[in-house]
Amino acid sequence: MTTPPPGLPANIPTVRVHGRYLGPDGRPLAGTVTFTAPALLTFADSDVFVAGPVVAVLDETGRFATTLPATDSPGMNPSGWSYSVRENLTGVVGSRTYAMLAPKAVPDVDLADIAPADPTTPTYVPVPGPKGETGAQGPKGDKGDPGAASTVPGPKGDKGDTGPAGSQGPKGDKGDVGPQGPKGDPGAGSVNSVNGKLGPDIQLDAASVGAVPSSAVGTAGGVAPLNSSGRVPAANLPDLSALYVDVKTRGAANGVATLDGASRLPVAQLPVTVARNTWTPQALGFAAWNLDPAGVTNPTAIKYAKLNRLYVSGINVTEPTAVSHLCVFARGWGGSAVAPNARFEASLYRESGEIIMYSGDIWQLDPAGQFPGTSAPAKTNHIGAVPMWLGQTMLLQPGRYYGAFLLRQGGASDFAYMHVGNESPSNPANFFMPSAAFEREKYLDGIDHCPQNLSGAAFKGDHDIPIVALANL
Repeated sequence: MTTPPPGLPANIPTVRVHGRYLGPDGRPLAGTVTFTAPALLTFADSDVFVAGPVVAVLDETGRFATTLPATDSPGMNPSGWSYSVRENLTGVVGSRTYAMLAPKAVPDVDLADIAPADPTTPTYVPVPGPKGETGAQGPKGDKGDPGAASTVPGPKGDKGDTGPAGSQGPKGDKGDVGPQGPKGDPGAGSVNSVNGKLGPDIQLDAASVGAVPSSAVGTAGGVAPLNSSGRVPAANLPDLSALYVDVKTRGAANGVATLDGASRLPVAQLPVTVARNTWTPQALGFAAWNLDPAGVTNPTAIKYAKLNRLYVSGINVTEPTAVSHLCVFARGWGGSAVAPNARFEASLYRESGEIIMYSGDIWQLDPAGQFPGTSAPAKTNHIGAVPMWLGQTMLLQPGRYYGAFLLRQGGASDFAYMHVGNESPSNPANFFMPSAAFEREKYLDGIDHCPQNLSGAAFKGDHDIPIVALANL
């Protein structure tokens, strides 16, 4: 197996899953094993999203190995899910699909130990082992005796005797009327102050009690009245006509533009800034390419991919684009059945040089020129696009990328590729200004595997430029 691309953050627990597939006669099988999570996984503690299937390619011994995030990783959203495992084996009729848990407590798993042995079994999910039995409950204790009653109060004493009443004296004469005294304080029930205004006579206006005067209803700067239905009358509503556009003006001349389902302007409503009705990568089934092959002069000399040479081509992506394959324009590739010793690798890098997609060791590659509708000469001479799986499907954001492929094992004339001729050492693709330096075509010799990073490498630019494209298949 080859060295995989950079792994997950160290604080995300992972599980290494591996296995081996053999035929009944002991020969190694070829194919892939795909592990798919049910959704986009969010690891907030690591500030990273993980998405897309992981495709493990069987090597020449029928083995594979891959590393996956544990299905019970802490802080992962969503949680409580399992991987969908799909086996796609060359020459084996019918592929199995089943479920698999990958708990962090088991960091190394042989797929043969957990995969369903019965091919009719729909799914199989390994779960933790059973818990131990709960011990028997002890006997219930006896109920305690109630406490003693409180002390009873003593008897009530006898009532004493009433003494004899005194005799009433004679009535005295009426006295004279005295002078009037000063006015007393108001009693508790009277009011002499409201909102800081003192009495005795207090007059309150609307402002004194935080109210709106009746004269302000329906006037400028006042308040709106309500009709009998409890709603503001139309006469008191603002003029909203300037805030809305007549629906009939959408997409019409001097009107407003419409938006599609992705909240983008349709092409028909964009100003004419690029030529229309021209050939684009999408028109030919690709997602992007390093150049339009229709403008290339057909070279007379056949150029073969040099062993252990990493061919690197710049590709410009201008909008979010999903890709899964790097396609190489072959001038002669009869497939792995014709060249069984040939081994390839393909990868995709950011402009900074960081690897983001990687195929692993490719030892089974379909011949070129065999798509339906291919003309007889191209089909016979194996001329056409050769898709190389990049290990996953990824949504590329706008930017500049490098697509690379490598013949790491095989013969000197196994793979002939279509190219743009150079007058060495000049390379027409490497034409740029200093503020936007970006060499679109370059190569490295003496490479066994696709490197993890291209930055700092001693590139050369005097080779014949291969024609490559990205596709989502």
